[in-house]
Amino acid sequence: MTGFSEHTFNTPYGSFCVTLTSLNHRHFETRLYLPEELANMEFPIRKIIEKRLKRGLIILRLEWEKSSQALDININWEILKRYLDILGEVENKSNKHFPVSAQFILSFPGILNTRIKNFSSRKKIILREIETALGELKTMREEEGKILYNDIFNRFSRIRNILKEIEKENKKREKEFLSLGEESIPDVNEEITRFKSHLIAIFRELKKKNSSGLKMDFLTQEMLREANAISAKIQEAKFSHRMVHIKMEINSIREQLRNVV
Repeated sequence: MTGFSEHTFNTPYGSFCVTLTSLNHRHFETRLYLPEELANMEFPIRKIIEKRLKRGLIILRLEWEKSSQALDININWEILKRYLDILGEVENKSNKHFPVSAQFILSFPGILNTRIKNFSSRKKIILREIETALGELKTMREEEGKILYNDIFNRFSRIRNILKEIEKENKKREKEFLSLGEESIPDVNEEITRFKSHLIAIFRELKKKNSSGLKMDFLTQEMLREANAISAKIQEAKFSHRMVHIKMEINSIREQLRNVV
């Protein structure tokens, strides 16, 4: 199921922004885009996501705007002295003075050494905030799931009603054939019985707290098989029209089931 969550938070080491996107996907997959300095957090972040979500393509982006407290900045005095010595040599040989600012000198390669401070204790804060963002995403997915459930339930209900009409028409048809003395009558009772059993299994699955999308997908495949068998045996217009309607509903349901765990 689809969903989106954006969560920002501040720490002494700077501000962070967690963006979570959930896209429809038949299986479960996570893609993480983390700052290079936080690459070692990939495993615990994946564990948190897998604990909260079970299906779909989950994309997490973590952006970090560092504060001065996040950085250790040191001057390499040996390299700085070497640059100044070279500058002095140039001035002596050219008999010219070159005024340079400290900012300009500090921009030379190798003079400033910048590294991220070790803030292991702060990683717990990041993981906690990611949990919060996941909670928001899960809420959005659950709301969409309720809408999806109602749509699937209503479609199966329509199929059940159409099947009842087909069963009623089939019994009427059989009586008409028998009254005319027809000996060879295309029999679809077995197909209708199997179709009804699949529907019973479907509604039983829908009542479960954790319905299985894969199981329902299999059952809809079997229902489609029975629908095709009925269509092949009886090609009368009033049956064909109803079977086309059933097949359309089944195909729509199967599209929706790709988003169900």
